[in-house]
Amino acid sequence: MFATMGALGLAPTAEGAQREQPFRAPRSGDFTLTGRGAAKVVIIGGGIAGLASAYELGKAGYDCTVLEAGARTGGRNFTVRGGDSTTDLYGNTQTARFAEGQYMNCGPARIPQWMITLDYCRELGVPIEVFTNVNADAYIFNESTGMTKPMRYRTAKADVYGYVSELLAKATDKGALDKELTATDQEKLVELLKDWGELGDTLAYEGGERRGYTTVPAAAGTPGDPRYKPLNEPTGRVYFAGDWLSYTDAWQHGAFSSARKAVQALHARVLSS
Repeated sequence: MFATMGALGLAPTAEGAQREQPFRAPRSGDFTLTGRGAAKVVIIGGGIAGLASAYELGKAGYDCTVLEAGARTGGRNFTVRGGDSTTDLYGNTQTARFAEGQYMNCGPARIPQWMITLDYCRELGVPIEVFTNVNADAYIFNESTGMTKPMRYRTAKADVYGYVSELLAKATDKGALDKELTATDQEKLVELLKDWGELGDTLAYEGGERRGYTTVPAAAGTPGDPRYKPLNEPTGRVYFAGDWLSYTDAWQHGAFSSARKAVQALHARVLSS
């Protein structure tokens, strides 16, 4: 999807980045023998663009003052750790109760290798981690909702799909949707639900291979032990928090790029004044 957006001109692309002129950061040596010196600069906004501008101008000796209306800098870059609090525009305050070492990036998450962001990560020593969208073998467990033991993500997801499909398929089969669907539409819907939720001929969900394995298949005569049967009773509410497209770094790349262009323009003006 991101590549398609780039082809339509709606997002930055690696090819487009290569066509841009290389960025040359201002340096204090630029003022040598010119009789001029670095100026004082006021930067409005302590987001990525503002901070990057101050950082680059500071290398050349500019006296930068960053004005930020919020309680923190970083703009959309917001890493939440245990104990951090934030208040939204409606006055609602939330405090994270993460365990030691756990955190959540509420803003940018994925950084393509060709984007400017990684230049600053390398320059400033910001550690980079592999981003995993979804780990189907990860365990989920929430004791406060009634779960009695951990469950594999893939297993819980398959059960949710299955039970929802069973309910809708049975409603369709009993004519509950006759006023809305034709006989042909009902038949197509039931076939779709049978595939989507792994339903049997009786339209009952009884589990399937999508639930994963108690013994993972391997070589040397280990076919694996499928976890076919679903749980007889729910073990509590299950919330899926990974089936969404996280924020890409497109806007962040644009912020850095805009900051660099502004820095070059300002620096050129000071040198020529």
